Amino acid sequence: MPEKGEKGFTLLEVMISLAILAGAVVTLVAAFNYHLKVASETSDLVAASILGRFKAEEVSLYGPPGIMNGSFEGDFQAFTWEMQPLDTELPGLKRLDIRIGWDASKSLTLHTFY
Repeated sequence: MPEKGEKGFTLLEVMISLAILAGAVVTLVAAFNYHLKVASETSDLVAASILGRFKAEEVSLYGPPGIMNGSFEGDFQAFTWEMQPLDTELPGLKRLDIRIGWDASKSLTLHTFY
């Protein structure tokens, strides 16, 4: 015990402060890791959306391709695509489902008409 007039912290006060600080640091690191994961997943989802739109534009410009699946080139080699044309009740109008896949288990499906 400090005597009267001595300044400073007791060992108990220092230990409590360190425990609070350690809890805060662990919480911040966990939150940072979570947000990095979410940002990465969002980035892949945005890329898949853009690539799907690109394929839909190709169909609107050139008609449906003879090949109905494949993969992208360049920076997007991890992404694959599949197209499935479907008839609709309206004559002359077809629905096209475009599925963009990545990471072997994730995918995004876009629907368009032509």
